[in-house]
Amino acid sequence: MSDAGQPTDGPGARAPFDSPQLWRALVGDRSAAAPVALPLFSTRDALAAGLTARRLTSLRSRRRVETIARGRHILIPPGASHDWRIAPLEAAWLVAVSVFGWDLPYLSGLTAAACHGAIAHPPGVVHITGPSQVRDIDLPGVGCIARFHQRSERTWSESLGAHHGDPAAVDIIAGELCRMRITTENQTCLDLEHSLRRTGYPRVAAAARLTLQRRAAYRALWDACQLQRRWTAYGRLTGWRSQEPIDPRESYRSF
Repeated sequence: MSDAGQPTDGPGARAPFDSPQLWRALVGDRSAAAPVALPLFSTRDALAAGLTARRLTSLRSRRRVETIARGRHILIPPGASHDWRIAPLEAAWLVAVSVFGWDLPYLSGLTAAACHGAIAHPPGVVHITGPSQVRDIDLPGVGCIARFHQRSERTWSESLGAHHGDPAAVDIIAGELCRMRITTENQTCLDLEHSLRRTGYPRVAAAARLTLQRRAAYRALWDACQLQRRWTAYGRLTGWRSQEPIDPRESYRSF
């Protein structure tokens, strides 16, 4: 990935290169509807657009298409080298887009912390949050699992003058093939504190939280937890004193 981890200006999550045009060229139909998660498409999408199984095999052999899992394929960008492979982070994100669309999922938890430079990337897994629970999706072609988490939206009574929803604070980062939604540093810090053990690596999560907390102002953390169920996490963070400093550079294996 070229500059993943760096917030970007401009529109939200999207594919930056003209994948719809590339798709129409592959299927030989200028009016063909593009799959929602392009440059990711499914075998079903290909068959519906008139691509036969033999044609799809030919495209793979000519390095026009990369298969990342059974029934899931990626359009290889023009000019890519012969050994080009999509980054696991982007592959998992595009799978999430195929499930929820471009505007709902976001990278979260340990994956977000890694993109913010607080820890190393979790080995073999990309954490993504969406509006409903989805089973893990194995992506053997890129050596990772897309692990989904549900963020339960909370609706407060209008009679109390409160807002609807429980929105996470989200940034946009740029990858090689697409822009991705990701929790902000402050939001990631609150989320990790909220559920350290559910990350599967509580000490790694604690190290990431510590790094992100050191960068944040308490006022910024307060702003991030507004309208969210993160009050307890905020309280622990603002009153927290480290009893056992952890080096954020330590690897997952060391824990």
